[in-house]
Amino acid sequence: MASCPRAHLTALAVVLSSLLLVEPAAAAVRSGGADDPVGDGPTPGQDLVRVDARYDDAGALAVSARLAGPPVIGTFLFAYAGVRAADGSCRKADSAAFGTLVTVPGVAKWFRFAGGVQNATGDALRRDSGATIALSAATAALAGTGADCAGVELDLDTNATVTFDEVSVALTAAGAPAPAPRPAPTVARPKLRLSFTGLPRHVPRNRVTHARLTVRNAGTGPARRVRVALAPGRGLRVTPRRVSIRRLRAGGRRRVRLRLRLTGRALPSTRLKVRGRGAGRLRASTGATLHLR
Repeated sequence: MASCPRAHLTALAVVLSSLLLVEPAAAAVRSGGADDPVGDGPTPGQDLVRVDARYDDAGALAVSARLAGPPVIGTFLFAYAGVRAADGSCRKADSAAFGTLVTVPGVAKWFRFAGGVQNATGDALRRDSGATIALSAATAALAGTGADCAGVELDLDTNATVTFDEVSVALTAAGAPAPAPRPAPTVARPKLRLSFTGLPRHVPRNRVTHARLTVRNAGTGPARRVRVALAPGRGLRVTPRRVSIRRLRAGGRRRVRLRLRLTGRALPSTRLKVRGRGAGRLRASTGATLHLR
């Protein structure tokens, strides 16, 4: 076989050396943020008003969520960066995510989901400033989602199907034009919200007081066969104990006048829990604590 000319070998060496010296491309960084209306959560501490997120494909994720008021016990914050689905939703099944109890500062976890299965987790950094919770982590386990959207939701800590509020944002590269708005999902979904008004924190023993319970549909479709149950603690008498609503239109609300009395069996602090259910696995809950004066 004929030997290669010296000039050819020299040119080949130059090409190979240039390939070896090429630096890897910087990780794609995408970020975004959005405001959310005040008052669409059951309480200020379960109401998101601002969400910001930043993700790069090397595995760095940062999310901040501002609440309308001080965090409420029993609330779990779940934040994630995923890929936009055909119906406009942000997919959680293949995402980099965070989870934290809102009333436990300094403690948070990161998660990596693939195909709906959690395949990695670790400790995340959490910093609080007033009603803002900031979460961050940088690990190769969170890399490669190709995320173009992010979301934050506030859930009941013991039941993730009960969501108090949620916000989704688009993630775009710096200098890139914002993505064209996607059509709204064609499926209208109800969203149940429960809240109290006029409920005093301190109540004299054996004195009747009144408050209102508001059952609201904050979704885009009608809520059907809504059932609300009130579970008073020891020594608390509440009337009515159950509320039934056959149909509640999107944006509609039903106000129920409550009659309350703390009896001689009541403890210094008594909890009143409320849970709502509806057709299509609709769930909501809220609660309040009454103190003896």
